[in-house]
Amino acid sequence: MILLNCHGFVILMQSMQKAERENMRKIKRLTMVIICVAVLCVIFGSIRAFWYGKGLHGRISQPFDEAFYEMYEQKVPEEAVYDFSAEDFKLADRRNVLTVDGYESPVVLWSSKKGENEIVLKVDAEAAGTYDLILVYQPLIDDFQKVSLSLTVNGVTEESYQNIRLLTKYRYQNYQFKTNGKGNHIYPEQELMNVFVADTLKHGLSSHNPAPLPISLAEGENEIRLKLDSGSLYLGRICFVRHQEPVEYAAYLAAIPGNGQSEKENDSENSIGEQLLLEAEQFYYKNNIDISIINKNNYLLNPYKTNKVLLNCIDGKTFKNSGDQLTYYINIEQPGLYYIGIRGFMPEKSNSPVFMDIKIDGQIPFREFSQARFEYAQKLTNQLQKTPVYLDKGVHEISFILNGAAYYEACAKIETIVDEINQLSMSIKKLTGNNQDKKREWDLTEYLPGLTTDLKRWEDCLNEVDSKLLAITGGKRTEEIQNIRFSVTQLEKLRKDPNRIPAKLSILSQGSSSVLEMLSKVLLTLNLQLFSLDQIIVTNTPDDLPKDNTNLFYSIYEGAHRFVKSFEKDPKMISDPENTIDIWVKSTRQYIDVLQSLVDEDFTQKTGIRVKLSLMTDQGKLTLANAANKQPDGVLGIDSFYVNDLAVRGSLTDLRNFEGINEVLENVAKGSLLQMIIDDKLYGLPQTQDFYILFYRKDIFDEFGFEVPGTWDDVLLMLPALQRNGMNFYIPLSSETAFKSWPCTAPFYSQFGAEIYKEDGSGTAIDSDEGLQAMKFMTEMYKIYGLPIQIKSFYNNFRFGETPIGVGNFSTYIELKNGAPEINNRWGVALLPGRKNENGDIERWCTGGSQAVAIFEKSQKKEKAWEFIEWWLSEEIQTQYTKRLQNIYGKEYLWNSGNLKALRRMPVEEADLRVIMEQVPWVKEAPKIPGGYFTEREVSNAWNRIVFDDVDVRTAVDDAVMVSNREITRKLEEFGYMENGVMIRPYQVPTMEDVERWLRDE
Repeated sequence: MILLNCHGFVILMQSMQKAERENMRKIKRLTMVIICVAVLCVIFGSIRAFWYGKGLHGRISQPFDEAFYEMYEQKVPEEAVYDFSAEDFKLADRRNVLTVDGYESPVVLWSSKKGENEIVLKVDAEAAGTYDLILVYQPLIDDFQKVSLSLTVNGVTEESYQNIRLLTKYRYQNYQFKTNGKGNHIYPEQELMNVFVADTLKHGLSSHNPAPLPISLAEGENEIRLKLDSGSLYLGRICFVRHQEPVEYAAYLAAIPGNGQSEKENDSENSIGEQLLLEAEQFYYKNNIDISIINKNNYLLNPYKTNKVLLNCIDGKTFKNSGDQLTYYINIEQPGLYYIGIRGFMPEKSNSPVFMDIKIDGQIPFREFSQARFEYAQKLTNQLQKTPVYLDKGVHEISFILNGAAYYEACAKIETIVDEINQLSMSIKKLTGNNQDKKREWDLTEYLPGLTTDLKRWEDCLNEVDSKLLAITGGKRTEEIQNIRFSVTQLEKLRKDPNRIPAKLSILSQGSSSVLEMLSKVLLTLNLQLFSLDQIIVTNTPDDLPKDNTNLFYSIYEGAHRFVKSFEKDPKMISDPENTIDIWVKSTRQYIDVLQSLVDEDFTQKTGIRVKLSLMTDQGKLTLANAANKQPDGVLGIDSFYVNDLAVRGSLTDLRNFEGINEVLENVAKGSLLQMIIDDKLYGLPQTQDFYILFYRKDIFDEFGFEVPGTWDDVLLMLPALQRNGMNFYIPLSSETAFKSWPCTAPFYSQFGAEIYKEDGSGTAIDSDEGLQAMKFMTEMYKIYGLPIQIKSFYNNFRFGETPIGVGNFSTYIELKNGAPEINNRWGVALLPGRKNENGDIERWCTGGSQAVAIFEKSQKKEKAWEFIEWWLSEEIQTQYTKRLQNIYGKEYLWNSGNLKALRRMPVEEADLRVIMEQVPWVKEAPKIPGGYFTEREVSNAWNRIVFDDVDVRTAVDDAVMVSNREITRKLEEFGYMENGVMIRPYQVPTMEDVERWLRDE
């Protein structure tokens, strides 16, 4: 037995030794593989600059050269035929003529905000001809406002004369991009270049053509009227030059001595190749503040560093609109013919080419540089133009201007069809009363005899557009082409049975897949020229360009390198915990990333305090974190009502104890604070500000002769006319949910002068006479006046014309602005309807639930957290944040700041902004008391019982009061305000007068 055991032990040991030797061999083989891969990666990494930068002669940075810039900006063509200075302008007010620095002659202060914003010129033409109009001016821009004008020639106003955008030049303050503590680029600040510009008027924006606008003058006297539509400027000079189209390339080349060949180029032995690669993000100026630079995590781009955020390309999602311009300066050492091109990619619009005008020293040198074509490229690609341009030795200006003129005809035809479908839809609703009963038969062709002809004409027109677009894409299908073909198919179905169209409006104009919706999507994207730029190429050696393909070994290396780097932590956050505050943010990653960059480059730089922003998806976690003593120092973006829930449990600190609080309070809507006040203490501040305003369809109102209502009595008077035509009015009470929250009901209590709670907080006051009137009105609008009890989507109903007027908030405004191109310029906003008080004034109270900020009571860094919040809520930072959001992510990212001064600078139309700023002071939140959530619920229950079960108003409200007070009493006793049903200390229900008292330091 012992021998057997020993034998087994020997066998076991031998097996273990064999296995160990095998493992060692595997380890050695794996180690060798790792070493080989590492060596290869190092080798391939070291030759990256050569591999991807082969043939590089030099790289041009863009330092600011004031003298050179002035040389370009001050020049005006000497061949001006008719020339007018400020003294020659016909003005209503000569007091606007003044002298300014930077211009040798008097100028006119021209502003769209003033009543007299028109300049008249009298031109005595010796002969009829076509001219370009050049303005010499200096833009004076406030924030996002662009400068545009309209033109009238001899009383004629054409479409291309409208909304003419004037050139405004923006640049970054510093192109040596600063880095934060993590080594990431800090987004640079933008500035307007305050210099006088000589610019030729271009076609209006609707034509999608940035080419010079030809103006025809008749022989004899001509009258030119220029009206400034937006912005303001100093205008120094207006001149006319003869209009000339770019020449053919052969004629251009023939006009160059020696056909552009230098002596060195003719001598092949001495020929020196010159190749200039300009980093696209290092432009000298751009003409649109929305064009932004971003980081693309692609090692083929320059600059690039593993796991670092380096700004390395122009964002194609912002460099996209016809007329967008980027300008660079290049220094040519050897004169000769040079090929111009771009290194970039355009993955967003499949199979769609991009067209650009290429200007050299402010002029398009030949026809091939007008609407120069760049093919669709999903990946980084070098694209050179086939025709080289002659460049003398020295510095030259080169501009790339997106040109959507190739799509103009298609867009114009589709826009016409969209307009006509809208008109047809309104005519059918007017005729049928919007009755879509499928069993109802209509003889529609008798009342609309041209219906079948119109449907066929639309089909033929769309087929022509389809052919045109296929010719542009080279036979490749795009999403726009697919939508157009789908629309043709739907129109064919409708044409076969036109009398059934009233029952099929969902196919024509009212469905998510309707013809109107599909064509509107096409209009939204068709003329966009999405192009992300990495480098500008100027070369006389076109066959020797940087590689644009990936390297397998380097890709493997980068993948491994990124993985390892992802485990690294910020050493400065770790090494300086005492000077770092922890802020949780309830928002999306995009908003947090922009805020973090702003914090790093501004707040931390100024104060030395580091801020760690953490994404929080559920605000309910704050209660658990506080209970576990794991709470942050502060929080951003939580709902304002949730501030009360935290504060009543002692989780938050009173912000009135901090220095500078009154200065912050002066710039917020006082009514937005009510839910964040307990016992005369303030526990939160609004970060954003919502509001409710009235939306209405201008086109439908014009068609039916409706007037915009100012009061609820006006609304009741217009309802019969709306309903006779199959339309109706929307208020938030018609939302699809059965629960009617305070934003739906509280405005009516406020407008009727009713308080929701008793002054001492001991119970609800909704059974007061005013409260009963408010409930009676809320329910009679449905029981007597026929408002729709449920509307699933006001946004869709508004677009399709079913509900052409209604109440919405800031989210509704964003949706309509960015998601309803088919009704652009066909809708407007107005103040919320209200009720007249005893003085005859209209009270327009509404709620405006906001995102809030707060500081935790258990934080050991309250002063640092307050310093951060005070910085964050300032006008300057809120405005910068708005700009940066839109610069990076586009105009859809509109920030409704809680700072009213910053809100006043929100980049929206002036008319809309006036309405918003007039409505915001009427914001009044429903205050919160312990147990008050039952009051909100019971008001909703009472409304439902009255409307659906026909319960008497008094009975329903009395029942609501009884249930609400029972819960309020229970909660007041829980928090020590009441004992055995008796108030032992009052719960002070907050009012707007309390905030005013604070500001008076009483």
